[in-house]
Amino acid sequence: MNEKSRFGRKWWIGIAVGCLLLPGIGPLTMAVAQPPESEIMSEEIPELTEELFEQYSAYARNLLDIKLSASQRETQRKFVENYWMQGRSENIRTVVTAAQLYRKVMNTPADVRLQVFAEARGKAIPEIRKAARQGDPESKWLEELVNEQHGLLVAGEIPLTCRIVDDNLEMDRFHREITSGERVRPMSAAEKRTTYQAWAKVWPSLPMEKRRSASEMQGKPTVLKLRWNRMGAEDRLLARYRMTGGKNMTAEERTMVQNLERKMAGMMRSHANTLLNNELQFMKQNQSIIMSSGTYWNPSANRWEQHGGIVTEFQ
Repeated sequence: MNEKSRFGRKWWIGIAVGCLLLPGIGPLTMAVAQPPESEIMSEEIPELTEELFEQYSAYARNLLDIKLSASQRETQRKFVENYWMQGRSENIRTVVTAAQLYRKVMNTPADVRLQVFAEARGKAIPEIRKAARQGDPESKWLEELVNEQHGLLVAGEIPLTCRIVDDNLEMDRFHREITSGERVRPMSAAEKRTTYQAWAKVWPSLPMEKRRSASEMQGKPTVLKLRWNRMGAEDRLLARYRMTGGKNMTAEERTMVQNLERKMAGMMRSHANTLLNNELQFMKQNQSIIMSSGTYWNPSANRWEQHGGIVTEFQ
């Protein structure tokens, strides 16, 4: 395996290092830097045990949001066994690091575990694809599983999958619920099929940066909803106000916000809530990606529509 290929895999595992090493339910930030090797494994190559393999496999499944059948687990086991047989130190380090991180995150509450893996997913999947292009066999195999299980719609350097569309639409739905204060129903199966077709049609013509932003949205709805659920009523009110400027808020709510702003003068809000507000603002700015597909929520009609009229499949 060449150096570029090994680096690709090493960087992929390093993606989540910063997320998993941070404590509890505090802000979980992306880290692309690999920690010092002394923090990962000693000079001595550890024994490949069944427990080590299972932890590595579970890490990969949770990070990429995929499932493995019994035969697929055996395929992955052969990849790992070959790393030890051939003395591939970088690959061995990848396996050991992933197992360590998996043990660490499994010692946190269930919602934190869910958030940690979702936080890293939008960066990890593109890195898996990069490592696959660089020739890493296991990364190529994992990429094929992601394509199959996430529903590949358009191939390419930045592929489009049903999961990418789902997460972008869920972000849009969540954003609209927060800003309007009203429920926005999820899409039906028929509406989703039509929307997948619309996204697949426009995807190749979208600028590379928009495709990258949409791809990195994977896992974001889970993260933001978990953060939102942890916020108190006052912080939620402030977040809504900062997103809308007071639109769709009652006079009483606006008065409460003014009182809270005065109360907060000279005070620092928690970093987690500031981070959430930044993410919500990003959602607002990212609406052009959603709108480029032609799909939008019409609150007056209480339904999802396509620009230019209702698509018949939506009925």
